[in-house]
Amino acid sequence: MSKKIKDPSKKAPAKKSSLNLFEWVWYILCGGLGLWGLTYIVLGLVAENLPIEAEDGQFVETNNKFASIFGLDWLGWGLIILAIACVSAVVVLLIFSNKSDRDYEKNTRRAARLAQLEAEEEKEEQQVVDAEVNEPSSENKE
Repeated sequence: MSKKIKDPSKKAPAKKSSLNLFEWVWYILCGGLGLWGLTYIVLGLVAENLPIEAEDGQFVETNNKFASIFGLDWLGWGLIILAIACVSAVVVLLIFSNKSDRDYEKNTRRAARLAQLEAEEEKEEQQVVDAEVNEPSSENKE
């Protein structure tokens, strides 16, 4: 009459990639920000090290205008943007790894509780209950 409780750890393994939409969006944003920073770094390195004369190098002039407007050239801004992308990616990874750790621990505790309940049920089934009651014999004691 007792109902068997199924252990969730005995189920088929779940999908390995259980990323939700919010997590995907953050990873894509961090990746795009990192690519933007790398692009600026490459442009800055090329502008500084390209063997072009200042009079016919529009690429170098653009880098200098960028530096005069924003205070840093492409290389400086690229490093800053790449650093921001890296820090934000690390924060996102930490947040979602903590979430997955909590889910794993919760499932492990649940499986342990269910295993304990099954063990208690098996003990109860193994105990033999004596249904016979020993009544005193009705012999005459004379």
